[in-house]
Amino acid sequence: QEADRVLRKQSLLAWTKSSEPRLRQTIRLKSLAPFDNDDKLLRWLKNSVSQMGESIDFFCDQSELLAGDEVAGGDNSWRQDAMFRELIWLVRMMPPMLLLADLLLSLPTGPCEFAMAVFGFTGDYKRQWEKRLVTQCRNAVRRCFLRDLRRGRTPLETIHVLSFDDSDFERNLISELDLLTQDFDSIAQREIVVD
Repeated sequence: QEADRVLRKQSLLAWTKSSEPRLRQTIRLKSLAPFDNDDKLLRWLKNSVSQMGESIDFFCDQSELLAGDEVAGGDNSWRQDAMFRELIWLVRMMPPMLLLADLLLSLPTGPCEFAMAVFGFTGDYKRQWEKRLVTQCRNAVRRCFLRDLRRGRTPLETIHVLSFDDSDFERNLISELDLLTQDFDSIAQREIVVD
C-alpha cells in the first residue's frame, strides 16, 4: 500500500505539472497537493466518479435525442456542442481518476460504482431503476391475484405460490386474509399483501 501511495503521489504531481487544470474538478484536485491525505483524495474521486456517470448518462441521452432530431430535421448545433463539452470533460478527468482508482479498492462497492459510472449508471439512475422495478413487481403481483381470481384459485393458494416456500413470509401474508373465507375483506388488504 505504501508503494501504491508513493506511486500515486508522484504520478499526480507529474500530472499537475503537465496539464493545465481548466475544470473545476481538476482545480480542486490540484488544491489537494501534495496528495498526502487519502481520505480527501477518495472523496474527490467518489465525487468525480459520480459526475462521470452523470456525464456519460447525459451524453447517451443527448445522442439518442440527436439521432431523433436528425430524422425530424431540427437544429442540433446546441446539442452537438453540449455533447462535445461532455467529451472534453471526460477526456480531461479520466487520467486523474485512473491514477486514483486504487483508492476505490478500499471501499466495499468502490469498483462496482466505478464500473457502473463508466456505463452511465449513477446513484440517481439506480434509485429510479429500483423504483420502477418495485412498481413493476407490484403490478405483476396484482395481475397474478386477478388472474388467479378469474381461474377460481383462492388468495391463499396465490400467496403460497408467490412466497416461494418461505413459510414465515407466507404466514405473515396469510394473516391479512379473513380466517373464515380465506379471502381479502377489502382491496386495501390486498394492497398490503401486494406491497
